[in-house]
This record gives sequence, C-alpha cells and structure tokens, in this order.
Amino acid sequence: MLGFKIKFLRRMHFLLAAILAACFFSPQVLAHPGHGIVTLYEGILHPISGLDHFLVAVAVGIWAAVSSEGMNNSFIYAGPLGFLGGIFVGALSGQLGVIFPFCEEGILISLLLLGICIFTSIRSQLRTGCWVLLLFGAFHGNAHGIEVNHHMGGGFAILGFIVSTGFLHCVGIGVISLIRKRLAQANVNNLLRWVGAGLIGTVFLI
Repeated sequence: MLGFKIKFLRRMHFLLAAILAACFFSPQVLAHPGHGIVTLYEGILHPISGLDHFLVAVAVGIWAAVSSEGMNNSFIYAGPLGFLGGIFVGALSGQLGVIFPFCEEGILISLLLLGICIFTSIRSQLRTGCWVLLLFGAFHGNAHGIEVNHHMGGGFAILGFIVSTGFLHCVGIGVISLIRKRLAQANVNNLLRWVGAGLIGTVFLI
C-alpha cells in the first residue's frame, strides 16, 4: 500500500510540473485561429497537416485501445466518440462566438495528458474517460469553430474536421491492434512508453 502511494505521488508531481510547463509554452501553438479553415476539403486536411491535432487524434485512438483492455471493452468506441462529440460542441460554440477560456492551454494540456496516460499505461473508467476526452475535444473544436464563425461554409469545414479526426482515431486503434498481434505484451508496453514520451516531448516543440 505504501509503495502504491509513493508511486502515485511521484506521478502527481510529474503531472503538475508538466501541466505548468505546457501553460508556459502554450503561445507557441500554431495550428489555431488565423488559418482560415472554410471549405470541406480544408476541414479534412487540417487535422492531418496540423501537428498538434494529428498527434492528439492518433493518441486518443491509442489510449482508447489501451484502456479497452479488460473491463472497458466499450471504451475503444465510446472514448473516440466522446472526443468527436466534444469537437462538435466546441465548434458549434465557436461558430456562435463563444470563446472558451484557456483554449490554447487546454489543447496543449490535452496532448500532454494523453502522452502521460500512454506512457504510464493508465486505464480509465468508461464514464470518466469519455468525459475527459469530451473536454479535450471541446477545446480543439472551439479553436476551429472560432476560425470559421464568419464564413457561410463553416459547417462543412467542421464536418470535414470531425471526419478526418475520426479517421485518425481509427489509425491509432489499428496501430495498437496490429502491434499486439505482432509483439509480446512486454514489448508492447515498452513501445507505448516511447510513444508516450514522444507525445510529452512534442508539447515543448509545437
């Protein structure tokens, strides 16, 4: 029991330090307001071309696949759907002119926390994980809803953004499914640590 508490406290200290660092580096997020996403094609392309969105979308799929082991089998579908639902809510709010506070910080923190969850192989309860991913998605969606709120075709751009993000979720899930078939569990865990560390490190490079 004592060992568990010490391990938990170490994780919490690391988490707090990483969140503060993400807030400090948040002005460097580049894939947000000002890019003029208007058409369906631009909406589809943006999650693939924007580094932070690409990584978050794939990471959501990876974490959903990791968390679905054991009791949370439905999280592999519900988690990504929660994120996409958050994008829709955030984008709709942005199109109506509602700007979420700390939106850029929220986007970076979402990437950071997903990296930590993958690095430490944290598995989420179904309801908690869905709400967390919905919140993450809302930050991402709001940033892009703000971009298109003055354009008549903005709805098509948001649709394209959601479709493309869903595809990247499937990529993340597919990658985990593939490596589980090819590698032993110990090697899968080591690979997940590298992926998580890469996501955490990317926060400071965006």
